[in-house]
Amino acid sequence: LCYISNVEGIEKLSGLIYLELRGNGFTSIDLNNINFKGLRLDYNYELAHINLEKLINLEILSTEETNLTDCHVEKNIKLKVIKLAHNEIIDLDVTKNTELIYLSVLNNQLSNTIDFSNNPKLKFFEGSGNSFTNFDFSNNPHLVEIRLKHNLLNSSAQNPTLNIRNNPILEYLTLDENNI
Repeated sequence: LCYISNVEGIEKLSGLIYLELRGNGFTSIDLNNINFKGLRLDYNYELAHINLEKLINLEILSTEETNLTDCHVEKNIKLKVIKLAHNEIIDLDVTKNTELIYLSVLNNQLSNTIDFSNNPKLKFFEGSGNSFTNFDFSNNPHLVEIRLKHNLLNSSAQNPTLNIRNNPILEYLTLDENNI
């Protein structure tokens, strides 16, 4: 197998808008002054750090099956798709990602509820395999699919932990292996 271990000089490819570097030997990536719209870094199993700060035109991000513990997307306000499945992420802030349509955080270390109050276009959320205890999807009327199996959701009539009251087109809801 041949691995690419760094991306030195890639900023010189000024017309490049989509970059796939899946299955390489990266441990960290810092992409500077590049206007990518799409970036896929899946299956870089040792990838523990990524700097996305300067990728202001990024619309699609996929870092599935890496070793990330955090992913800062606050400055990537054009993101529509975020795929972070099978990582070690402990916290995620998507409050500035108002264009977000698709988010997958399957099998991470998340326990703090993700604030979706500023994501009105969200259609798909996969949050299975974490330690979430509650969610409020009341500001996400376009949600079609929610997957939250194998979490710590626990509900009672006095203290509901899942608000899906304003989701009229919701078609698919998975809550297996919770305490509901």
